[in-house]
Amino acid sequence: MVYLIYHSNAEHEAKVNIASGLINGYFDITRHTNEDWQKMIAKAPYEFFDLKGEKAHITFTTAELRQHTSNAVRLIEVYDSIVLMQHQLMGLYKYDRVPTGRLYYRTNIKPGVYMHATGEATEYAPSTLQYIANHSHLRGAHIWGPAHETGHINQTRPGLMWIGMTEVSVNIYSQHVQTSFGNPSRLQTENISGFGNRYEKAFTQIIAPELAHGAHSDVFCKLVPFWQLQMYYAKARNKPDFYKDLHEQIRLNPDPPSDGLCQIEFVKLVCDIAGEDLTEFFEDWGFFRPIDQDINDYGTRRLTVTQQQIDETKAYIAQKGYPLPNGAVQYITDGNLGAFQANNPVITGTANRTGHMLTMNGWHNVAVFEVYHNNQIIHISPRSSFSVPSLPQTITVIAVGVNGSRHTVAF
Repeated sequence: MVYLIYHSNAEHEAKVNIASGLINGYFDITRHTNEDWQKMIAKAPYEFFDLKGEKAHITFTTAELRQHTSNAVRLIEVYDSIVLMQHQLMGLYKYDRVPTGRLYYRTNIKPGVYMHATGEATEYAPSTLQYIANHSHLRGAHIWGPAHETGHINQTRPGLMWIGMTEVSVNIYSQHVQTSFGNPSRLQTENISGFGNRYEKAFTQIIAPELAHGAHSDVFCKLVPFWQLQMYYAKARNKPDFYKDLHEQIRLNPDPPSDGLCQIEFVKLVCDIAGEDLTEFFEDWGFFRPIDQDINDYGTRRLTVTQQQIDETKAYIAQKGYPLPNGAVQYITDGNLGAFQANNPVITGTANRTGHMLTMNGWHNVAVFEVYHNNQIIHISPRSSFSVPSLPQTITVIAVGVNGSRHTVAF
């Protein structure tokens, strides 16, 4: 395939003679209609075909486009929207940093390819086009793949991509696109062995045992606090510019010299932009727990956060005199977001136990239920009915309100 492109704003007239070859054509959303598309794709002579949007450029295999793309206008609009939403979240529009080019989506026909991002494009196997070249499928359950790969291109590094974060911070963007299209949150709905969803697993395996954030192996569990910040500030507290401002400060500030200091700097910036003391939030999520561990993340580096660095960061936040957040931010989920927005007091209910299953009836405005045995948290669930593996006979359950209040559950 040969492309002829003018890299100039001036008007040009040029005559080009290609001794052999055929004009393949391309679809341009600013010039062509869906009727044009049907004619173009029907007679396209080459195995790849291009669609040019305002923010996205697609080069997919012609055979799959003929089979799966009935509406090229709608398809390129979805890809344009993916790029737009992520650039908005990154603050590129607010701070006049919008790139002038387009993000490139292309088919890779090599064996073994599924979906991935390179330094210059995102690539997809022909077999995936039945979902991502069909606008109806794409804007629904299959938006995650292209949104995720687009997120890799857009990751702000190293300030939001220290070691262990490559497959974590990318999904801030995936979650944002997925839910903005009206789809349910993957963290909220995805079935996880032994847990009702990813929130329950993250609460139980990071917060309950007081684990260092970087030490957990599940990238989706590690994603939870980053998505919680978006839900709490942008949605529950009506601060839609939170991540926009955070990205800008990361861009403006000098890059910290180590991965551990990137994590520490992130904590400081979040508190400064929120204007609140989030020490408890970051304590619970393991950002304030020492770690000195090799992390394998497309290559191995050591993540080190010392107690001295933690103490200095806590002192930095304390001297700012910020107020505490008005709620249990560490327990916000897509499922209880409405309760956090209303911020009403807890309405108590009843509870019963059947084997390992605990069921709470009539409780309202509860963020999570914490299950204790011998004064140690053994399970944390944001759901009203949940199973606790190896549940001891003697337990205490505390209902934590969205406003941070705590109530003992009677069985």
